Amino acid sequence: MCSSRRTADALISYVIPAPARIDFSSPRGVLVSGQLRRIIEMQDWVKVICLGDVVSAYCMESARLPDVIVFDGKTQRTESRFVKEDLLRGVGFGLIEVSNPPGGLSVEAMETLCDAINSYNGRTAIKVNGEEDMLTLAALSCAPANSLIIYGIPNRGAAVVVTNVIISREVQTRLLRLIPSSIMVQA
Repeated sequence: MCSSRRTADALISYVIPAPARIDFSSPRGVLVSGQLRRIIEMQDWVKVICLGDVVSAYCMESARLPDVIVFDGKTQRTESRFVKEDLLRGVGFGLIEVSNPPGGLSVEAMETLCDAINSYNGRTAIKVNGEEDMLTLAALSCAPANSLIIYGIPNRGAAVVVTNVIISREVQTRLLRLIPSSIMVQA
C-alpha cells in the first residue's frame, strides 16, 4: 500500500524560466556508466539517494541499499519495469506516492523527498506520478553533507554527486530562480 501526501501547497508547481534552462541543463557531479555498486560501497555515506528508474535498479544491486529511491515507472518517457515495488517492500522500503509535473517541481514532491532524506524512519521509495527528473534539485538542496546522490542522465549514464554545504547552497539558490507555473488539479 502506498501512502500519499496532500496539502494545499502540494497543488503548486514550479518550472525553470526559459532564459535559465541552459544553466540547469549541465549535470552536476561526475558522469559514470555501468555498475554503481563499487561507488556505493566504497565509503560509509551519510545517505545514499538514487533518482530514476534505471539508476535505482542498479543501486538496488549494492550490498549497501539506498536510503531513498525516486522513480516514476518510465525510462525516457516510456513505461518501464526496472523498479519492482514488491521487491522494495520485501527489503524494507516504505512506499510513498506523490505527484510531480513533467519538467517541473511540485511543492508536495519536494517536501516529501526532503522529509524522506532527513528522516530516520528506514528506507523510503518514492513513486512519482508524472516525472521525477527535476527532483534531483530537491535532493541536492536538502541532503546532509557527505551523502551520495546518483541520478540518471539519459543515453549517457549516471551523475554521481557527493554533497556538501557548497553544493546544497548552490542548488538552493537555483531553486529560488524557479517560477510558479500552475496549480495541479488532483482527482
